Amino acid sequence: MQIANTAIPYPFTFLQAVLINIGIIYLVLLAMIGLTLMLSAKMKSPYFVLIIFVPVLFIPMFLTPNGTTGAYNLTLFLLPYRASMPELGKYISYQFGGLVLDALTMRAVLYGVLAVILPPLASLGFKKHQAA
Repeated sequence: MQIANTAIPYPFTFLQAVLINIGIIYLVLLAMIGLTLMLSAKMKSPYFVLIIFVPVLFIPMFLTPNGTTGAYNLTLFLLPYRASMPELGKYISYQFGGLVLDALTMRAVLYGVLAVILPPLASLGFKKHQAA
């Protein structure tokens, strides 16, 4: 990858970078599907699901990261729109005590956990859901 840009800190080949990014995109999609299912199980109208889901997906398209590191940038790079972009040339890290995760690992962990947790919550909601 360093042949494409010398500022890329990851020691990946092009194939590895593509496969990692595709894996993260699938995790993002699975988490968003789980979120959609959970919201539709909890809410009475599908319009309320759209009212919540559309801003989560489309507002980040119009937000740009600023030059400083802070909660705004760290949150922006974890939202679904930015998480589907490789962002290999950016130095983004998330620190939790002594543990420091790069952006790709943090995205994989966050959306992997969401993809595992949200569908069972949705199934619990659908079990209690009564058809009108």
